[in-house]
Parts: sequence; C-alpha cells; structure tokens
Amino acid sequence: MRRKSRMEVLMDLSTANIEHWKPFGNGRYEISSCGRVRRMYIGPHTFIGRIKQLQHNSAGYVHVTISVDGAPKTLLVHQLVAEHFIGRRPEGMVINHKDANKNNNGVENLEYVTPYENVHHTIRLGRNVKGEAVPQSKLKLEEVKAIKHMLLDGIPCKIIGDMFKVTPQAIRLIKHRINWAWV
Repeated sequence: MRRKSRMEVLMDLSTANIEHWKPFGNGRYEISSCGRVRRMYIGPHTFIGRIKQLQHNSAGYVHVTISVDGAPKTLLVHQLVAEHFIGRRPEGMVINHKDANKNNNGVENLEYVTPYENVHHTIRLGRNVKGEAVPQSKLKLEEVKAIKHMLLDGIPCKIIGDMFKVTPQAIRLIKHRINWAWV
C-alpha cells in the first residue's frame, strides 16, 4: 500500500469529522457524535475522560454499561447517539443504520425511519438472509421441498419432524408458510 503525501494527509484532516461530546447520566458520562462514551467523574482506579469499553449484545448492537446510583445499567450506543445528536425519537419510529453496520454508531450513519422503511432498507442492501443462509437453519432447500410434498400427502408433522431431526413445530411453521414461505 502506498504512503500518503503530506497534501493528502492535510486534505484528510481538513475533511475529517470533528468529534462532539454531550453529557448524559446526570452529567457523569458523555456520548460522542462518533459513538464513544467517556466518564466525567473520578472513581476507584479510573479518571475523568476515560473512554468506556463497549460490548456487543446477542443481536450484534453495541452497548455500554454505566453506573446509575451504584447499580449497573446497560444502554445501547446507537440510541444514545441518536437521542443526543438527532433529537428525541418520534413515536412509532426506529433507528436505522444507513450502512447496515451495527458497529458504525456515528451520527452521520443514523436516522429515524418507520419499521417498514427499516425492513425495506435491509432488503435493499441485501442483508435480509433466508433459507440455508440463516446460520441457525437445520434444513436445506431440497429437504424443505420434500417436506412440503410430504405435507401435501397428509403425513403428520411429528413423523416428518422425526425423519428430518427437527421439531413438529418447525414442520408446522413450514406448513403454514411462516418459515420457508418463498419455497
């Protein structure tokens, strides 16, 4: 990779986003426009301005744990950034990551949209996985086609489930077109 010239470095610096900070949590913490969180009080083994460690929840969203009246409280970083830099979330709206990257919590990447717009945004970006592409999927496309034929032949869900090593409920979800509806 080639090294940047001085002029390119200066251009990058002049167009770089400046990080802005706003207080929250009774002024004990600050959230940045880039999605970082820092402490604003002295505590045991810490100092003012210390950047808090961010973690991921089971859905992949970035969160931070802060202390509120001595008890830990977990907050989603994208919600903090949106609330403090975009404004209060209008009723019925959700926060959308424009680039669909849950790690990119900068204010320029967040927007309020309806749930419908949020789902369609995900589909447009090709992030809506289905079928075998779902990591938890236990069935393959050809197996689902066979299951659908067996259901048409009147074979009970329990027997089909036993054959494919899935629960009868999984077969019923296929039968009622809740899962694998596109097949």
